[in-house]
Amino acid sequence: MQKDKQIIKNIFFCLMIVPVVIGLIIFASRFARRSATPDLQPVATDDGREHMTYMSSDGFQIRYNALSIEASEIDEHTAQFVYLGQSAGTNMVTVSYIPAKQPEEVLYELTSDWGDQESITRLEGIFPGTSDKWGYWRIMDSATDSSGLNQTAIAGEYNDGVLMFEITSHVSGDDGMDMAVSDTLSELINSITYNDFQSQTMYSYYPGTYRADVGTLTLNADHTGTLNLTADTNIIWGSNYIQTTDGSARYDFTIEGDMLYLDYEGHFIEFAKSGSAQLTSEIAPSPDTLTYMGGLYVSGNPHTDMELAIFRI
Repeated sequence: MQKDKQIIKNIFFCLMIVPVVIGLIIFASRFARRSATPDLQPVATDDGREHMTYMSSDGFQIRYNALSIEASEIDEHTAQFVYLGQSAGTNMVTVSYIPAKQPEEVLYELTSDWGDQESITRLEGIFPGTSDKWGYWRIMDSATDSSGLNQTAIAGEYNDGVLMFEITSHVSGDDGMDMAVSDTLSELINSITYNDFQSQTMYSYYPGTYRADVGTLTLNADHTGTLNLTADTNIIWGSNYIQTTDGSARYDFTIEGDMLYLDYEGHFIEFAKSGSAQLTSEIAPSPDTLTYMGGLYVSGNPHTDMELAIFRI
C-alpha cells in the first residue's frame, strides 16, 4: 500500500489534477501512445447533434457531442452524461449542484460508499473550467476492483453550495478503446463554462503578504504566490501547503490568525501577515484544460504545466 502511494506521489511531482491511478506502467504506456491515437472527430449531421449544449439552471453550460454522449437531467440540480461508444462498462459523468454544503462534506458523504478509505487518493487543485477557483479530488482506481471500475469525484465551492463532478469509468486494457473514452469525457468536462462563478470563501483569509526575519511569503487570491527566502520563487498554494510551480519542492504550513508557520526543510519559519495580496497574478499560466491520463483527470496542459493544477494532500 505505501509503495503504491509513493508511485502516485512521484507521478504528480514529475507532472501536474481530476481522476484514478492504475499504476505507473499503465500510465506511462498510455501517455506514450497518446499521440498515436487518432483524434475523435464528430461526424457531421444535418441536425447538428455533434454540437449540443446542456444549459443548467444553476448557472453553467456543458457542450457535448450527442453522437457519442447521451445527456439527461436527473433532477433540478443534477445532469448525467453517458458515453455511447464501445467500452468495457459504463462510462459517464454526473454533474450536481448541492446547495448549502461544503466540498469536503459532500465528498465524504459520497466516498463513504467506496470502501477502504485508505485506498482513496486525495488531491486538490484548480477547479475545472476556471483558472482561479479551487477544488478537491477523490480517486478510487481500478486496482481495487476486478471489473476495472474507476471512480473519481471533483468538488468545489460554488455559489453558496458545491458543484461536483462524479466520473465513473471502466478500464478495458485496450489502449485505443480506453483512450477514446477518456478523450470524450475529458472534452465534456473541459467544455464547462459559468455565467457567474462567485468568489470562493473557503480560504478568503489566506491571501496576503507574510513577513519573517528571513524573508517573505505572498499568497495571491488566485492560488499563485511568491516565496522569497534567498530569491523570488513562484509558487501555487493549497489548503495547507505551498509548492513551487516547477514541482521541485513542497512545504506544508498552518495559519493561526495572522500568523503563518511554514515547515521549510524540517525547520519552522514564523511569518506574520502584513498586507493584502493582489487579486490576480501573472506568475503561472492558467490551467484551463482537463486531460484524462491513465485513469486520472488532470487539469492543465499535460506537456507543460501539469504540475500546477493537482497536488496530493
